[in-house]
Amino acid sequence: MKYIEHDADGKKKEGAQVVEIENLHGEVKHWKSKNNTQRKALIDGAIKAKDIEYQHAIVAKYDAWATEIKELKDKLHLLETLKVTSEKDSKKAKPRPMNSRSNWLSLSKMPRSC
Repeated sequence: MKYIEHDADGKKKEGAQVVEIENLHGEVKHWKSKNNTQRKALIDGAIKAKDIEYQHAIVAKYDAWATEIKELKDKLHLLETLKVTSEKDSKKAKPRPMNSRSNWLSLSKMPRSC
């Protein structure tokens, strides 16, 4: 999420990324990142946190993001696999349907055993 700050003139300016972390007691702390990434903000927050509950909350949030990223990568891989498979299937030669004349010719060439 973007953190919006106000400068001395009262105008809004975009600030760095901010991460909200809530501990088990419902207290929320915000950590601003210096390099505009939430991961950096989490690491900075873990270093600055004196409360062990905040440190556990930070680790849990980071683990949740890592799990979500892994699931998205797995889905992307599956979609790419399906795309390649469908491209291969579409390139295979398909049998041509016989029209009525070719049916008649093939029937006329059959030996008559009657």
